[in-house]
Amino acid sequence: LMVITKKQHTELKQLKNRLAALLLEIDSNDVQDLLNIEEVGAYAAELFNYSIDEVISESRTKDLILCKQFIIKFCREELRLKSESIADYIKKDRTSIIYNYSKFNKIIEAHIEIKKQYEQFKLDLL
Repeated sequence: LMVITKKQHTELKQLKNRLAALLLEIDSNDVQDLLNIEEVGAYAAELFNYSIDEVISESRTKDLILCKQFIIKFCREELRLKSESIADYIKKDRTSIIYNYSKFNKIIEAHIEIKKQYEQFKLDLL
């Protein structure tokens, strides 16, 4: 029987949590292998009747912003991409990605139809 200190016990718990997080990342990498941001963008563009060029443009119409928010949420949550990577794709800065991600989460809490539309979007891609 091995006796460990309280500090060692705490360190072991932290390692266990890190290992669990890494295993989750491995599962998400399987999704990343199947999908990439360009495919997500292309599907969102088609869904909202835009071209890819319009999606990655600096245009700010209401529907186009919603289209970009679908892309941002999916890429953050399902592909686990960093804000910088998403920003590079849709030609925005990192803080705009963070802001739009947060704003979209509030929108789908308040608007059930948009939430249903996003959930269908997610199911279609996965």
